[in-house]
This record gives sequence, C-alpha cells and structure tokens, in this order.
Amino acid sequence: MWRARAPGCQSWCGCEYFKLPASLADRRYGGSFISGTGSYYTAFEVAALSYAKKIKKPIIHVTINYRLGVWGFGLGREMKAAGAANVGLLDQRLALEWVKENIAAFGGDPGRITVYGQSAGAGSVALHLLDKKNEGLVAGAIMMSGAQDGEPIPRTDDYQAPYDELVQLAGCANATSSLDCLRGLSADALNEAQTKLGNDKKYVLGLGSQIWRPTVDGDVVPDSPYAMLAAGRLADIPFITGTNKDDGTLFVDAEVKTQDDIPPQMDKLYPSPLNASLWPIIFDKYPNAAALGAPFDTGNDTFGLSVAYKQFAAIMTDSSYLAPKRNHIRSANKAGIKRTWNYVFEGPTPIVPKFLGIMHATDLLYTFGIVSQYIPLVGWKAQDHTMSLQMMEYW
Repeated sequence: MWRARAPGCQSWCGCEYFKLPASLADRRYGGSFISGTGSYYTAFEVAALSYAKKIKKPIIHVTINYRLGVWGFGLGREMKAAGAANVGLLDQRLALEWVKENIAAFGGDPGRITVYGQSAGAGSVALHLLDKKNEGLVAGAIMMSGAQDGEPIPRTDDYQAPYDELVQLAGCANATSSLDCLRGLSADALNEAQTKLGNDKKYVLGLGSQIWRPTVDGDVVPDSPYAMLAAGRLADIPFITGTNKDDGTLFVDAEVKTQDDIPPQMDKLYPSPLNASLWPIIFDKYPNAAALGAPFDTGNDTFGLSVAYKQFAAIMTDSSYLAPKRNHIRSANKAGIKRTWNYVFEGPTPIVPKFLGIMHATDLLYTFGIVSQYIPLVGWKAQDHTMSLQMMEYW
C-alpha cells in the first residue's frame, strides 16, 4: 500500500503495529509474530499523513507484509537446519531494501527512510539495529513497546517441543522427513495445526499464544541479543524507543489469584521453567502489594481482580518492556550512539477498562492521529488531541 507525496518526502516503513480482538487476528497486524496484514493501516494512516503535510513535513507511509507463525519463525532442530527459523525477519529486510531502491520513483528520499513498529514490530526493528549492514539502509528507527529481547529469544533448537507437537497435530509424526511432510500440506491444513498448537493452554499467556517468535539461529540472529547489546554490536542509527506506562497488563491472565499462580504463567514465555531460586528475588522486588502493582498509580484498587494480578502485571511491564528498553538505550550510549530518545507514554484512552490502565498499543491512537475530543463515547479531551499532534510531529 502506497501514498505518494511531493519530492523530498521522508519514507516510513512500518513492520507491525496494533493489538486487535482475537476475532480479527487472522487477517490483520498485529498479533505478535503470528497473524496480521499491513493493509489494515490504509485507514489508520490518513490523519497522520494529512497532519504531516499540514506541518510541511510530508512523508510516504509504506506498510509491508512478511511471513508469520510457522511460515516466518520456525522452531526446532529441523527448522534451524533448513534455515527457516527467522525468515520473517529476512522478509522485512528485503522489503526495506526494496523501499531503498524504489522509493524515489514515488517521490520519496532514499536517504531518509525511518523504519518503525509497535510491539512485535518494535522488537523486529530492534533486532535489525543489531546488524551494522543496516546503517546505510535506514536513517532512523522508532520502537514503540518493544526491544531486542523484550520477549525472551531462545535458541531455535531449544524450542523442539512445540515443533514436535506441531508435527503430531499435522499428521506428520510417521513421515520419513517431518519437515518435508509439513511442507507438503496445504496452507489451510498447516494453519489448522499451528492454530491448535497455539491454543494449547500451556502456550497461552493473557491475550494469546506465545510460541512463534524470533530465535537465536546463529545466522539471522547470530547470538543472544542481550549478549550482542553488551558487546556493543549495534548499528549507528538514531532511534526513538518507548513504552506505555502499563504495557504488561494486556498479557496477564485475569484468573491469576495468588502469588503462587505467577511462576507457571511466566514460564509460558520460556522453553523451560525459570530457576525456582529466582522467584524469591523477583517477589522481593515486586511484592504482593496492590499499591505497587500495575496499572501503576492506582493505589489499593484491584478492580475486582486479585492483588496478584497487579503484582504479575508489574513484573510483565518491567521485564518485557521497560527493562529491555532501558538496556537498549544504555548499551547504545555505551557503544557511542548518542542520538537516542526515550519516552514513557501515559496518554489516556477513557474507554479502556480501568484494570488495563495505560495499556499496550493505545499509543498508536495518538501517533496515527485518531485521538479527538469530537469522537463520541471515547471521552478524549482537548489536551489529549494536543498530545497526539505533538507525538505525530516528533515521529
């Protein structure tokens, strides 16, 4: 999808943006690394593009599609050996190369491409910043609620169990080559198998399945992102990175009743359980006290849920979003990359249930210019609209 503007425009390439109800997740980005389509943003982009033109900073907004789920982020030994672990990231890279080579034909400036994304899109962008080859490909990056290791990135072959379960569900367990058998299935049959796998409760945390994701394959992702950041293996590309105040609330099961329910829930993010010795340390930092939990700054109100819900939401917000963001900035600055900007988003979306707070993805309504005091039922105020204009101008 393209929207051309006058010569000299900046080009933006968005990887993945918006969390949607499960009923829509089969056809729209976002949806972690599982589902979506870039075409959803044809409607969302109108206000932002109009405002960019109004303030004489016109842009061309480019959305891309890339392979998802088992097609884009294969797991297990067989997928790793076939080079099929992170092909979704390769799709993104190829799309950026295409934009670089062709954007001038649409009136854009190939020297002023900014890649940006939210959630899984932000994590994708962050991973591309670990590759110095991208220094000449993009001029800037924006990451909204996502970092290189915000979602744990295991070694590809550490996630063998989900692959084996997929093979079983797909009816390929007795095949000479399970991978060839999977490749021989129709798209519908393979999708049915991966959907059944993703719906297994041991992989579902909060909003949905946590299976498919980038992994350390020794090639596209050559090493642990945490280790690469520590070693300063970063492209010198200026970036904005930020989080929402209560990013983690959307990924916490409202059925969490006690502190003891938290470890088995958290383990759904990892190939194997966290070391039990870590939990006393974690709970010391994140005590079972409502006033300290997320949504933050809501006192002792538990919104009809448990204190443990707020405790777990605080852990998720910090471990998956805030801490990885801070680590990225500090690592970049240590490596000599000084053109970095950080934000914490606290803009209200009044129709969001109070137990979710300033939740994941609501910043998109501001950066896409959807926020308006004139939209009935939402409850935004004039200052919210002003904040939206400010965010769009920054971006």
